[in-house]
Amino acid sequence: VGKTSFSRLCEALRETPSVLKFDPSVPIKGRIGYIRRWFGVLSEEVSMLCMCCGIDKSTLEDEHYNILVRIMLPYTSVSKIKSYCELETKGRTLDTLTFVEFKEMLIKIYCKIEHPVLAVLNVLGPHRDIKSKDTCMLQHGSDFENNLHPCFNPTTDQEFRDFADLIQRSAFFASLDDPEVQVELLKIPEDKASLVEYMLTADTISSQLAAYESTLKAMGKVTVSQPDAAATKRGRGRGRGRGRGRGNGHRYNHTSAPSQESQTFDW
Repeated sequence: VGKTSFSRLCEALRETPSVLKFDPSVPIKGRIGYIRRWFGVLSEEVSMLCMCCGIDKSTLEDEHYNILVRIMLPYTSVSKIKSYCELETKGRTLDTLTFVEFKEMLIKIYCKIEHPVLAVLNVLGPHRDIKSKDTCMLQHGSDFENNLHPCFNPTTDQEFRDFADLIQRSAFFASLDDPEVQVELLKIPEDKASLVEYMLTADTISSQLAAYESTLKAMGKVTVSQPDAAATKRGRGRGRGRGRGRGNGHRYNHTSAPSQESQTFDW
C-alpha cells in the first residue's frame, strides 16, 4: 500500500460518521458485546473506504491495521493498552499488536471477566437474558453471540476439551447446596480446575465442615457448678434468727458450702 493511498484511507476513517470513537464508558454488562460489535463495524468500514480510496484490502498488513485502530481509540485507551503490554505480555509492544490482539486486550482491560462457571450458569440459569418481544430475532441472536463469555469460543482441540469439562464442572457446581463449598471451588485456579479436582475439593471441604459442626455440637453445652440456692437461703435464715434471739442486734450471713448440683448454659 502506497503512503499516499494509506494517508487518504486514514483521513477518510477519521471523518467517517459510520464509526464512532471507541467509548470505554459503556455499561459493564454489555461491554464485551460492544467491543466486538465496534471492531466488526470498524472492519466493515475499512473495507468500504479501501474501495473508495482504490486500495486492495488484502494488501493491508498488521502495521496498517494497528494505525487504523489507534486512530479510533481515545488517548486513555491507547495508554492503558501500552501499559498492559509492558506489564502483562512478553516481547509485545503497542506498535506490534494485530487487529485481533487489540480487540482481545480491550476486552481484558475494560471488561470484568466473570468466572467461567458463573458465566455458564448465567447463560443457562434462571437469570439468563431473555429475548424481549419488541426485539427482532436477528438482533437478539447478534447480541447474544457478542455478549458470550470468551470461554464459549473454543478454537483448538484442547480448548474444546476444556469447554466440555467446564460444562461438567458447572453442572456439578449447580448441584451443590452448600455455599461454603461453592466458594472454595471458585478459588481453584482455572488452569488447574477440572471435574475431578472439583469433586475432590468438594469432598475435602465437606468433610472439614462436617467435622467442625460436630465439634461445635460437642462443645455446645458447658457444665458450670453453682451454689445451692435453697441451702443458701436456709443458711441466711438461721444466721438472722440466732442474731435476733441473742438480742445483740448483730447480723451476719451464714452461707453453706456450694452443692454439687449444676446448671447448664447453652452457647
